[in-house]
Amino acid sequence: MTLDELKQVEDLKAECKSLDDKYWAKVETERKHAIEKAKKDFESFFVSKGFKKSPEPYYPAADNITVNYGEMSAVLTFDPYDTPLMGVSYRFDLSLSLGSSQKFIVCLVRKENRIPSVPDNVSKYSLGEILSLIHGRIDSLKELLDKGDLDSFSFRVGLDTRRNQFDSSQGIVFENYSSMGEFLSHICES
Repeated sequence: MTLDELKQVEDLKAECKSLDDKYWAKVETERKHAIEKAKKDFESFFVSKGFKKSPEPYYPAADNITVNYGEMSAVLTFDPYDTPLMGVSYRFDLSLSLGSSQKFIVCLVRKENRIPSVPDNVSKYSLGEILSLIHGRIDSLKELLDKGDLDSFSFRVGLDTRRNQFDSSQGIVFENYSSMGEFLSHICES
């Protein structure tokens, strides 16, 4: 490749990097919104059923929301420091004492958007191949950024049947839900 062709590739890679940064910032904004919405859905679901929310703790980093109705309770526990885990954008633990006790692992997961990748080492490819790959990525990113909402998160929920956090004797089967509200409706109203 000539120097001008290499400069053209670098200019396109810079445009691609800028769009990548905007895309991931949008994903992070939606992730935080999905976390807050899940907390609100949990609280509003149970409050609408007559449960009372326990008072907020005195320290700012609250790590759970507890609702009660007589002897029944539901506790949604979360990480107040907002730490993503490998393969999971956020994890909640849900304990229900509604006649019988059940514990659930509720994972916020990101839906995959297929965005073509661009190789780091462009010397292996022809100029046409490189330009095609970069333009494909740029077009995909622009399309995703032009969408108002990426709709990029869903929930995977599993009944935690382990005796303790180190027990791996039983696998946890996860089911998919579009929202916390959908999951709560499924387990509490069916």
